[in-house]
Amino acid sequence: MFESNRMRSNHLLQGFMILLISTGMVLTLQAIFGGKQMSLDDIPAWTAIDTVVPQMEELYTDDSLEGEEKWDAVEKSDQATPGKSPLSGFYTALDRAKNKTGKARIAYFGDSMIEGDLITQSLRNDLQQIFGGEGVGFVPIVSQTYGFRQSIKHRFSGDWKQYSFLTPNPTKHEFGISGELFLTEHQAAKMPGKTWVKYWGEDIYPTTQIFHKIRLFYGKQPMGNSSDNFVLVTINEEKDTFPLNETKTVNEVTIGDTKTAEIRLNFNIPEDLPVYGLSFEDSVGIYVDNFSSRGNSGMNLTKIPATTLQEFHEHLDYDLIVLQFGLNVIMSNKTDYKFYENGMKKVVKHFQENMPGVDILMVSVGDKSSVINGVRQTDPSIPLIVAAQRKVADETGIAFLDLYSGMGGRNSMIKWVNSNPSLAQKDYTHPNRRGAVEVSNIVKEYLLSEYPSRESVPKPSTLAESFLLKK
Repeated sequence: MFESNRMRSNHLLQGFMILLISTGMVLTLQAIFGGKQMSLDDIPAWTAIDTVVPQMEELYTDDSLEGEEKWDAVEKSDQATPGKSPLSGFYTALDRAKNKTGKARIAYFGDSMIEGDLITQSLRNDLQQIFGGEGVGFVPIVSQTYGFRQSIKHRFSGDWKQYSFLTPNPTKHEFGISGELFLTEHQAAKMPGKTWVKYWGEDIYPTTQIFHKIRLFYGKQPMGNSSDNFVLVTINEEKDTFPLNETKTVNEVTIGDTKTAEIRLNFNIPEDLPVYGLSFEDSVGIYVDNFSSRGNSGMNLTKIPATTLQEFHEHLDYDLIVLQFGLNVIMSNKTDYKFYENGMKKVVKHFQENMPGVDILMVSVGDKSSVINGVRQTDPSIPLIVAAQRKVADETGIAFLDLYSGMGGRNSMIKWVNSNPSLAQKDYTHPNRRGAVEVSNIVKEYLLSEYPSRESVPKPSTLAESFLLKK
């Protein structure tokens, strides 16, 4: 008992020290930015690690979990059938897309590694070149990376309020599938049309230049229905209005079913009506939805409510969920990541229970270099986190991709940074645009490695190279 109390005291002291350090960081940054109020846009997109205070569960070793509810074994029905690929359902969807009889859809969740549609934009393009499809998939109403993303251009008015599952939710509304929800400000709600968003296509990839089918997703008001809620949509200089009166947790309205390169939406909604985002797609082909959240360990995904996952799945009909996390649990002096195993097992089960039948792929953390005893080298936590992620995949019956090994293993990030041309940022953590194409190739080769119709698929390494970035 004495040892347990002492351990908890140490944890509290550790948490207090982290808060002191983070406070100092904030004060320093405020000084740098001249004392102005900061937002995430003021912080460089690529930092040595994502700038967040570790979650409280990340301060505890597995010893502190004694007495708490343990991970329940996944039922046999949730696990992969022996001799059957854990991606067999996804392969069936690929056949539908290839034969133009339906769609295949991927929900790709990740941290800053996929921010701004990096990795996923190349993966989407290459898969659409093979299996068809036109459109970037789901895009949130507001994005911190709207100026950085290349696969679609996105602007919005300044009166949107954004809430993320990375912080406590002060509203009565549920987070959407991206882990976010968006409300209009009180004053803007009194001025019809003042709150707006605009999207237009770019020519960097041939399959995302033109919009075909466009769907808007929104939530419900706590007080129920209202006939006054609508969105004014402008497509090809033609205007049309669509009511937003449905009362389910997740509601959909098709606001465009014609070819266009630009769309603008002006909202006439109250301040208590949540809006989630839009999906840009066509009637057949494959789609990759980018759900990036800077600073996320992955364990926050359990904060997406069950009903939200179920209803978004009804609308979007996913075939594969990709989980690419790990950067935000790295602590060089930590050797036990049991807490992370437990947390990610709960995430996998959350998806298995609420999106049954959807295949899941866990992509491990890639290489990251730190200076240890004066020498730059692979952070000692990286192999430990990869091992924890592999164990989660093994015990839950999902697919697993070892990105760390795929990048080249130990000290590969140093080689990526120093290559000519360079493949990674000098934070020795994040690939640059060229490196993101290489990571995309690793993911794509894995996804197609056991695809039964593999012989009819072009070489994975050639497709991304034919669409290398213009700058």
